Amino acid sequence: MSKVIYPKSNKECIKLLEALGFRKKIGIGNSKHPEKYIHPKRRNICPDDKPFVLVTHEYFEEKAKVLMKKLQCWDFSKKEITDTYNSI
Repeated sequence: MSKVIYPKSNKECIKLLEALGFRKKIGIGNSKHPEKYIHPKRRNICPDDKPFVLVTHEYFEEKAKVLMKKLQCWDFSKKEITDTYNSI
């Protein structure tokens, strides 16, 4: 069984999102508000979920773990996410 990986900081979360093609929505995330990231080509396929990913300014380990699961809702495979994370 392979070890579950997840970003260890907000910078890693943002680098991972950008490496997967997400772009920050300009004008969102100023001050203490979370930053909103959208993907220009892929859509969230999970029902009852938002069409964007939020990244808070404070790092929370649990949120990073949820991000790794949430990326699968954007039709990214576990291998694709892991390979991208290992390359950043």
